Amino acid sequence: SYSGQAVVDYAEQFVGVVPYGWGADPNDSFGCDGLTQYVYGQFGISLPRLVSRQAAMGVRVSPQDAQPGDLGVWPGAHIGIYDGHGGVIHSPDWGRYVTHATGLWGSYYFVRLV
Repeated sequence: SYSGQAVVDYAEQFVGVVPYGWGADPNDSFGCDGLTQYVYGQFGISLPRLVSRQAAMGVRVSPQDAQPGDLGVWPGAHIGIYDGHGGVIHSPDWGRYVTHATGLWGSYYFVRLV
């Protein structure tokens, strides 16, 4: 058991600090799936790499039921940590750093790790 808000709070420390890259280590870089793998790993949750594999580790929840610490999933393309307030902490793309986006975009769904 873990607190979703604790996951969000922990992930916040990487915002603006860790660059996007292929990594899964804050001393190197974070891909979107590397960020989620590393952060949830600190709470005893072992996630594989790849968006689709991480999304398959939990259960889908409706947008109305999404809570802090759920995964925000853009199918086949991107993943991040839902903040519970309509935003997501994620590692966006090359040339950028981990970001706390205040909104969600495109076609996404939520997954709760159980």
